[in-house]
Amino acid sequence: MFILRKINRKNSDDKVNKKETITKLVFDVIDEINKDLPQNHRLEKSSNCVIYGSQNSLDSLELVDFVVLVEQKIEDKLGNTISLTDDKAMSQKISPFRTIGTLVDYIINLLEGN
Repeated sequence: MFILRKINRKNSDDKVNKKETITKLVFDVIDEINKDLPQNHRLEKSSNCVIYGSQNSLDSLELVDFVVLVEQKIEDKLGNTISLTDDKAMSQKISPFRTIGTLVDYIINLLEGN
């Protein structure tokens, strides 16, 4: 029983660390994107920040830049090559590009092979 709890805690800690790492990478991309955006159109570094699909979010070209930068950052920092715009992403009930939180969760699932 003790060993099982220890394994579960380690898995939980790994998931938290992975989420923190991916979130930081996405926030780094937000810093880069925000340099080119007007002050009143900048993205917040928050898991609830809407990326695409509302008045205060990125337009389609800005979204493409954002996605490419996120993919590059993940490859550079983690050594994993992922595609955020494949059929799987486009067929999700809830778009991975809705908020920073949905994007981070989607990236974690991709990295875990889900």
